[in-house]
Amino acid sequence: MRDIVSWITEKELENIYTSEYWNDIKEEKKKEWWIEDGNYKRCLNFLNQSLMTEYKSSETFINNYNGDNIKVADLAAGIGWTSVLISKLKKVKEVL
Repeated sequence: MRDIVSWITEKELENIYTSEYWNDIKEEKKKEWWIEDGNYKRCLNFLNQSLMTEYKSSETFINNYNGDNIKVADLAAGIGWTSVLISKLKKVKEVL
């Protein structure tokens, strides 16, 4: 297991212009991927409608890539669901 590397301090994080949007629990509860209320179906519908096509494209690219032990960077990973799926692909060694 690797150590966690902090890219910015908590204070720097608070000063990011989108910080209020992404760290406001009342706003988070309105989002499709909020599951603490037990509404997993809403999240699944969101994933199927908006992100599954993008994930499938990534999976196809990786599976057709000529090589193994691939390191993948999942930028703007959000809740990380695609990172988990990608990490299970045979050719993928690591997901950052």
